[in-house]
Amino acid sequence: EAEGGGAHQAEEVAGLGERLQGMEAWLEEFLARHGVGEAAGAEEAAGLESRVQAVEVWLEELSQRGPEWDGQVAILRERLNSLEAWLADAQGWTAQISAELGAQLAAEVGDLRERQGELLEAGAGAQAL
Repeated sequence: EAEGGGAHQAEEVAGLGERLQGMEAWLEEFLARHGVGEAAGAEEAAGLESRVQAVEVWLEELSQRGPEWDGQVAILRERLNSLEAWLADAQGWTAQISAELGAQLAAEVGDLRERQGELLEAGAGAQAL
């Protein structure tokens, strides 16, 4: 029975590892997006924060188990802490990207206005002929 319990605990730890990998993949995808609005980015970041907190609770439950799980739990907890630090950076990153997109959009609008002015001048010149 002790072996059966150990197998069950191993499955739980493996499941936790898979969930953490899923969170990492989700966060990488989030960071790779260009054009996420500040509000949308904040909403997604809040969603991830909620998921991280749920995994923290699960890690705490796992830490109450026997000493044979201490090493695995410590590794998973370390990865979770890294994700939280990355999340904090992602929120700052989202604000930075939003500002950069705003500046890029303003520059493109300026270019369009300049081209429009050139076309109007060319059209006026053609009418004068």
